[in-house]
Amino acid sequence: MNAKKASRRQVLLGAGAAFPEYADLAHTDGRDRLTIQHVLTMTMGTDWDESSLLYSDPRNSETAMDNAADRYRYILERRVVDTPGAHWTYCGGTTALLARMIAKGSGRTLHEFARENLFDPLGMGPTEWATGPDGEPFAASGARMSVRDLASIGVMMLHGGKVDERVVVPADWLTRCITPVISADEVRRYGYQWFVMDIAFGKPKGWAAGRFGRRI
Repeated sequence: MNAKKASRRQVLLGAGAAFPEYADLAHTDGRDRLTIQHVLTMTMGTDWDESSLLYSDPRNSETAMDNAADRYRYILERRVVDTPGAHWTYCGGTTALLARMIAKGSGRTLHEFARENLFDPLGMGPTEWATGPDGEPFAASGARMSVRDLASIGVMMLHGGKVDERVVVPADWLTRCITPVISADEVRRYGYQWFVMDIAFGKPKGWAAGRFGRRI
């Protein structure tokens, strides 16, 4: 897949799909309705639970995904139990799918792509992206960096995607990321892989929440 040609409306399975290698899944349980937009916003509507179960529990969906022989097939073969786009469910599987699309489109590993296009331009020190026994990255939880380097992402966001007036991430994409698309709960809303809260006189503010209390 050419990353530059990918569209938020592009389907994941079926004709013109982002994942043509799983064509056998396209016409079961309504999976042919799933798009990249649903992945970006965690609104796939599939059977996924990593919120009510500990990550040490093998029934936890993200843990099961990481232990699967083919993690991308595991994600894409989940039953569609809700209308795609209707409701938000925290799903590390969506982040894994995005990471796979980045790797396929760029020809680089997720960590290589992140170093070249984000980490190095931000002047970060040593980083790593943990991988499973299959060599695939733990996209949703595997990034490792110092607290100072983590904070540099937030500083870049505050400056509209720039570092010293040099564009690192296009401002219009950052706006997309923190534009509310769906309600996550009574307090939080969700954009493109970023949480959003209305603070500071009603201006939406984006924030990232990671494992073990990590926050941007």
